[in-house]
Amino acid sequence: MAYVVTFFRSLLFQLFLYTVLYGLVVIGMVWFLLFPVAYVRGFLSLWTKMTLFSTRVILGLKHEVSGLDNLPAEGALVASVHQSMWDVIFFPSVIKDCIYILKRELTWIPFYGWFLLRARMIAVGRRGGIAELVAAFKSRRRSGLRHFVIFPQGARRPYGERVRLLPGIGALYEASDLPVVPVVLDSGRYWRRRRFLIYSGTIRVHFLPPIEAGLPRQVMMRRLTTALSPQETPPQAS
Repeated sequence: MAYVVTFFRSLLFQLFLYTVLYGLVVIGMVWFLLFPVAYVRGFLSLWTKMTLFSTRVILGLKHEVSGLDNLPAEGALVASVHQSMWDVIFFPSVIKDCIYILKRELTWIPFYGWFLLRARMIAVGRRGGIAELVAAFKSRRRSGLRHFVIFPQGARRPYGERVRLLPGIGALYEASDLPVVPVVLDSGRYWRRRRFLIYSGTIRVHFLPPIEAGLPRQVMMRRLTTALSPQETPPQAS
């Protein structure tokens, strides 16, 4: 019976996500055409909050956030573990001016991808590599943007898997004067990558104390790996 309920909840949410919520993005293209970047980013934040509300109502999937006071007002590199599509949706709901560092392939999605570009997210292709990433980052910093969200593992990984960091976060750290704020979460317990079923429960997100700017790159990478590493074996989603 629990499987049947989860299946129909997941089906209803997927239909809602790709019709109503995606339809709002299509309708909202007027913002893309007529209004400044700040309004586009505000619309994206509103869409994010509506999506999270629908996960709570339709799926019974809630979330709790702690440690937001560890996020410096003057800006930071927000380095989060990445387990689920939920992670990509979440951050604009709590960080108003956040900029994602993401794969260029995401910007190819009609309308939604165009919104990402218009909101000045940093989209990096495989060919451009570290140099393209750092150049785009410096451009955004010069324009006054402060909070940059990066998934330093590069792709979604199963919950509880050993953390392996790609070199991009180290390059950005060296190229900036920003601290790194590690973020741990457990979205992969409920919304697993490449799975249709999405389980009910409570995703826990914790912003950890920042790793200060100016450390040797290797020291920061070790500290970040330790901070993001699983601390215990997770219980199974119900």
